[in-house]
Amino acid sequence: MHLLLVDGHPIALETLGAVAKGSFTGVCIDSASRLDEAFEKARRAPPVDLVVLDPRLPGCSGLDALVRIRTEFPGLRVLVVSGDDDGDHVHAAMEAGAAGYALKTFRLPELTAVI
Repeated sequence: MHLLLVDGHPIALETLGAVAKGSFTGVCIDSASRLDEAFEKARRAPPVDLVVLDPRLPGCSGLDALVRIRTEFPGLRVLVVSGDDDGDHVHAAMEAGAAGYALKTFRLPELTAVI
């Protein structure tokens, strides 16, 4: 499995990467802290299986990052991981094409199961 972790906070990237490495055998992990960096990495081989995205990136507002990823890579699955538990935000992410929505308040086993 090839994961692309996209989050503007370095500690979140490190934590998500450590969780994925400890939970999945043979996982390949790339990370990006900006949307343009995520696009560069998504275009490389091997192909990305899943983007794990915090939608609040520098230079993006709300779900703009999700919409832009889904437009550029319509077949790519995107899991939104956010601290925002408002039902309207969850619904908007799903409507925008997210494959799922996980809260940053999830415990590690829950987050692993969602991935």
